[in-house]
Amino acid sequence: MWANRMSADTPIGQDNVDFYNTRQGDVLDLIVYRHYGQCPGQLLCRVFEANIDYLHFDQLPAGLIIKLPKLALSNEIKEEQLWD
Repeated sequence: MWANRMSADTPIGQDNVDFYNTRQGDVLDLIVYRHYGQCPGQLLCRVFEANIDYLHFDQLPAGLIIKLPKLALSNEIKEEQLWD
């Protein structure tokens, strides 16, 4: 299910992306949490930007390929506190 290998039709320049093949009922924020171990808003926004065509789904259908950018989380993404 989790795949970080490239297929022949993957555009060049995608070296910094992992791929996830969805199962029926997956939700993007849970995919992000499982892949990165956290789900701060800034990280979720980057994944949304990489998968703009799928944002209209509440729950994802099976068989979509989700792009998960490889990020240096400690340097690029900081936890955000939304509430006190």
